[in-house]
Amino acid sequence: MINRIAAITNKENERSINLLKKLGLSFEKMVLIPGETKEIMLFGKEL
Repeated sequence: MINRIAAITNKENERSINLLKKLGLSFEKMVLIPGETKEIMLFGKEL
């Protein structure tokens, strides 16, 4: 059974951020993907 969902987006993508919040996901932290130079936003929700 799935008990958690997560999503990532960049901080400039306001539409995605608003959609994730509307879907009930909460901002958790900024993360840096190995090999990338810009941090991205991690959102999550416990089911």
